[in-house]
Amino acid sequence: MSENTNHDGHIDFVVALAYQRGVVVCLGKGDGTFQAGVFYPAGLGAAGLAIGDFNNDNHPDVAVADVLSPTGGSKTVQILLGAGDGKLRPAVPYDTGTTKSFRIATADFNADGILDLVVTDQDTNAVRLLVGQSNGTFVTSPKTYSIPADAGFIAVADFNRDGRPDFAVTSLGDPRVAIFLGKGDFNFNRAPDAVTGAEAVSIAVADFDGDGFADFVVDSFNGGTARLHIFRGNGNGTFAAPTTIAAGSTPVSVLAGDLNGDGKPDLISLNGSTRNTISVYLNTSAFPAAGNLVNVSTRLRVATGENVLIAGFIVQGTQSKRLMVRAIGPDLGVPDSLQDPTAALVNAQGTTIAFNDNWRSRQEAEIIATGIAPKDDRDAALIFTVPTGPYTAVVRGANGTTGVGLAEVYDLQTGGSSHFVNISTRGFVSNDPNVMIGGFIVPNGPPAKMVIRALGPSLAIRGVSGALTDPTLELRIRPASLSTRMIIGARRSHRSSSAPAWRPLRKKIQRSP
Repeated sequence: MSENTNHDGHIDFVVALAYQRGVVVCLGKGDGTFQAGVFYPAGLGAAGLAIGDFNNDNHPDVAVADVLSPTGGSKTVQILLGAGDGKLRPAVPYDTGTTKSFRIATADFNADGILDLVVTDQDTNAVRLLVGQSNGTFVTSPKTYSIPADAGFIAVADFNRDGRPDFAVTSLGDPRVAIFLGKGDFNFNRAPDAVTGAEAVSIAVADFDGDGFADFVVDSFNGGTARLHIFRGNGNGTFAAPTTIAAGSTPVSVLAGDLNGDGKPDLISLNGSTRNTISVYLNTSAFPAAGNLVNVSTRLRVATGENVLIAGFIVQGTQSKRLMVRAIGPDLGVPDSLQDPTAALVNAQGTTIAFNDNWRSRQEAEIIATGIAPKDDRDAALIFTVPTGPYTAVVRGANGTTGVGLAEVYDLQTGGSSHFVNISTRGFVSNDPNVMIGGFIVPNGPPAKMVIRALGPSLAIRGVSGALTDPTLELRIRPASLSTRMIIGARRSHRSSSAPAWRPLRKKIQRSP
């Protein structure tokens, strides 16, 4: 598995070695090569591994499914906590209650902000769960979920798009893939099995057709015929009948990733009977056009100096883009709102190219014509057309005043080839109700795929004083039928929840020569 174990910005990889009874960490040099691997003992038979921040110290840790360790007949999980410099601390065993721990995955299954573990048990045809504690230790859960046959490989994703991690498990010697939908409280509902038609082996998750739903691929071998079966997710925890393609000789493991940089997940299959070979399958599916943002905004307390509201955004494409920036304060309806906000637009060279204090003082008719004019005359607004590139909107209080303010950027020209690709806001984050609140709107049409980040420590590295040392992040949505917003995701650090699932493939996967 790959991870940046020493925070140097280079990808490293960790490998489980069953016969050598441990794991090896190879640190990346950043040029496609790696340092010599360092071996760490981990039980008696390292069959599978998972990587996550188990003790919430922002360093990646390693969990190993130990298929051979004897502890009164039960097998264990070995936890190796990361030191943050690419090194791992000595392995600590935890009883799983299984008789043959085979594969392992991690996610926050009970929504407490702490990673948990799910382990497959080959001998009992079951999946078992371990509850993560805040210090990197684990407690065996009494929860056990049965599957059709010997529990094999496991993959975690949000198959029904409810913001809660689910998992899928292959059954070795059986064509069925068991689907379990998480309820966010360590309980799972069993969804209909996905059936391959042949013995299912390993599994990988990705969005192969670009529809925003989690799909998965399973490799199989039966009667001398090797195949890959691609199951397209319906977005509700069920899957369409699989698309099947011929595979290399006796596939033993399948992986998904973008191998040629076209934004589509491809496949790699490890061949078991033909040693030292892999088969590569390039994804040639026609992806739907991605949805674009039409509005982005951030609300926080606007102070002075470095603590004004700074909203950076990027316009990408081939055409100029017509936008409107608003600085809202008096009509926010919150305590201590900014009574006289100003808005400035700054280009990449640091030059202020537009400024406004009260929106009616300039472009009044043009702003009214948009239908989104500010409600209070003291609010600020700017309309402008800019070429592609990075820009910054800066919101301050007139004459050094302070208070809670809102910065907004609207796309007034949603057609064409240019669109928003990034929005970032920097400002002073306080306690409730003066936390930083970022809003965005995705219009009706294709789904938009985004990465949302809350940065603090990395700002300190860049010399920003008073940087937030431990930011948290929540994603909320307000459905049309509700008057309040629902939390659909929360994260303490970028390793405190299951890794985002790659979403799998439709029909066209072409095998590379």
